Amino acid sequence: MMSFVVYVDNKSVVHRSTLCSRAVFFYLFCFVLSVILPLIITYRSQGLWVEEFRNKEQAEVTYMEQMLVVVHTTSGVIYWTTDPSFRALNPQMLRQPFLKWHEYDSNHDGKRDGLELTLEVPLLPHESVQQVDLVANMEYSLHSHCDISVTGGIAFERSSCAPMSSVKVLGDVILHQRHSMRCSRAHQHNTQYLLQHHAASDDPTLWSPVKILSEYWLRNQTLRLSNEYIMSIIGPTDLFRVELSLKYVEQEHVYVASFWHVMKHAWIQYLSVLVVVVYVLDVVKKWVYSNQIVPTRTHVSHAHLYKRE
Repeated sequence: MMSFVVYVDNKSVVHRSTLCSRAVFFYLFCFVLSVILPLIITYRSQGLWVEEFRNKEQAEVTYMEQMLVVVHTTSGVIYWTTDPSFRALNPQMLRQPFLKWHEYDSNHDGKRDGLELTLEVPLLPHESVQQVDLVANMEYSLHSHCDISVTGGIAFERSSCAPMSSVKVLGDVILHQRHSMRCSRAHQHNTQYLLQHHAASDDPTLWSPVKILSEYWLRNQTLRLSNEYIMSIIGPTDLFRVELSLKYVEQEHVYVASFWHVMKHAWIQYLSVLVVVVYVLDVVKKWVYSNQIVPTRTHVSHAHLYKRE
């Protein structure tokens, strides 16, 4: 009857058995187990197929030199914006501020690391600031894994019962995601800026920060301030001052996993478990066949003897 090699140990001792035998059945059982067991372990631990992956990157953030500032005083509301169409709607409420800003690259890696902005609004003698709202357009671009651009902006609000002379804002500009981003060769999310949506509107109520942010909040990806500290100095003044000190920080972004990323992740997980399972089963097979737990015919390989001579 035809015999079948079921095991060869490190001493070149060959174990043979007939095709219909317990030794062959045990050999086939170990082979099937070595294939199936890594799949079960991988699936039950972290899942074989990943739906998303994370990548840490410092984005290229750019202040687009567009903003809306609304100052609530004891005498009414005054505002200033970079958009000429809105300035023409309410010229009597317009107040021209003194503005200076710069973005800096502290570690000289070619990416901007932050923004320093100072805004000074002149006040009349009878005006005291009770609240200030600021909205500024920004662009957020990622290039490490794929080219993705998110347009949006940041906003803050500060109010006080006592008159304020200045407000200072410290914070990090981050990307908030409701859903994972799909990565393509070049993709843009939310191509309209925070203020651009109302640029062609003749209705002044649409320029309210509450209205703008209520629509902006509905987006899947939005820019916002994190780790922010908003501080105000109380006291009368004839020049209300707003200072922004923002950092463009490294952040973890979530993407939808591509087909090749899913396959690579699944193969790495399966292979890492497979190596351990094969090693353990090889030890078990060696013990079973060497101790004749299942009967086999053994002989020493002649090739091994020739090699030793």
